[in-house]
Order: sequence, then C-alpha cells, then structure tokens
Amino acid sequence: MMRSFIAAVLVGVALTALVDARPAEASTALSTRAAERNCSDFADQRAAQRHFVRRGGPRRDPDGLDSDGNGVACESRPCPCSKKRSPKPKRPQVIAVRVVEVHDGGTIRVRAFGARRRFYTVRLAGIEAPTTLETSPQEQCGGRRSSAALARLVFGALADADGDGHFDAGGGPTRPAVATTEPAFGPFDARDRLVAHVRLDAGPDLATAQLRRGWARALRGEPRARRRGSHRRAERAARRARRGLWRSCSRRR
Repeated sequence: MMRSFIAAVLVGVALTALVDARPAEASTALSTRAAERNCSDFADQRAAQRHFVRRGGPRRDPDGLDSDGNGVACESRPCPCSKKRSPKPKRPQVIAVRVVEVHDGGTIRVRAFGARRRFYTVRLAGIEAPTTLETSPQEQCGGRRSSAALARLVFGALADADGDGHFDAGGGPTRPAVATTEPAFGPFDARDRLVAHVRLDAGPDLATAQLRRGWARALRGEPRARRRGSHRRAERAARRARRGLWRSCSRRR
C-alpha cells in the first residue's frame, strides 16, 4: 500500500512539472516577440542606434529601425544622437537602374528597380566633377560642359529639362545600367546621395568615361576604394592629352 501511494505521488509530481513547463515555453516565445523594438520604444536616437548595431545593423535590421537604409536608426527620435554611424557594409550592393537626369558631371538621378527606394540621387564613386547651378550656388569652370558630356553617354538625345541653359535630360530612352555601391565611402554621403559605380548595359563605367574625356578628376585619400587605380590611370591619360578640364580650366584652379 505504501509503495503504491509513493508511486502515485511521484507520477503526480511529474505530471505537474510537465504542465508547468508548457507555460514557461509560451512565456519564452512571448518574451522573444516582445524583444522586437520600435522607434517609439527609445528615449532618444542614440539609444536606438546602439540597439540597432547590437542587432546586426546596418546589414541586418530585424526591428525595421532604419527605414531609409542609410545606416542610421530612428532619425526622428530626439537627441542626444549618435555621432558614430554603424559600420560600413563590407559587401557592395548591386541595383538595376535607369538614368533619368544629370545634375552635373558626377551626379545623376536614377530610377531604381528592386531597391528600397524608387529613385536615388547618385554620386559617381571615386571622382570629382565641377558643379553646376543645380548642385551648388556657384557654378565651377567646366560645369555645364562636364554635365553635357555625361548626358551624352546616357541619353539618346539631349534636352534642357529645366531651362537653365545646360543639357540635363534625354529626348530618347536610356539604356539599362547597374549601380554598385562603394563600401569604402559608405552607401550614402552627407547629402544623402547614393555613392556608387554606375555602368551602362554593354557600355562604359560612367566615372571612368568622364575621367578619360577629361571632364572629372579622380578623388584622393581613400586607398581602399575599388577602381582607384583605373581612375588614376584614366585621369593621367586625359591630363597628358589636355582633354576637357585640363585644357579649358587648368589655369583657373
């Protein structure tokens, strides 16, 4: 009798343990879901940025805190703000695009396909081109000619879309192109422009083509940048031949 009683007690304890284990598992699942955070959960942007980096940002964003993909979480939250951006992505991003407008010899606007944004303003990685009135309050020497040279590469026919006196749009369809981000410069610059190499389908890399024609200069100071060597060689060739800016603007710089 005593043995039967003890056995029954032990079975009851085991069943109680099993029943109690199920709510524990459910509570663990609930706590995992509760770990997902929204921007409103953070008192300031700096706290949101720290959480974003801990969760794998910017390459991973399981909480959806970086809505525009620029590596900065919850920019709408009040300061104190994080002055340090998330680590730059190590792998370049490849985006199918079509060029819809030329702002200057090194800046374009593209229609993107399969990306977070529908349109991007793109700064061609690794080069510096003279500004136009569209990109700076004061146009630099060669700005309009540099812009027109880039427009000829991407448009079937040239047009002055905004009536400011320089060609910035096309009268015909553009060829498809591919934009590849440059990790050495980060996906976006301080003006929220995508920094990328843009190559036309079955055509040239736009930055290299501008350098070869002398309508841009190669950037210095970033040894990790891809295509840095080819950019420098293209610039030297244009400079020796005194093409583009090296002919018309070299005395003004």
